[in-house]
Amino acid sequence: MKDVVLSCLRLADRERHTSIALPVLGTGNLGYPAQEVARCMINTTMEYIGDNSYSTIRDVKIVIYTADRQTQSVSSV
Repeated sequence: MKDVVLSCLRLADRERHTSIALPVLGTGNLGYPAQEVARCMINTTMEYIGDNSYSTIRDVKIVIYTADRQTQSVSSV
């Protein structure tokens, strides 16, 4: 998951985007625990932005299906 998030963030920077939305992936048929995926995505994003002062990204949205209350509680950062 970390590699997917990093690839998306790098592409957004390369294209000079200022915002990006990333859906929580792998929690359906793949069965990954939604809370762990959301936490990994948030931590990876925070680390990337902190390590890349040149980044054009100013707004990142982690998109979670609204019926998934358990995962929503993790993403309130």
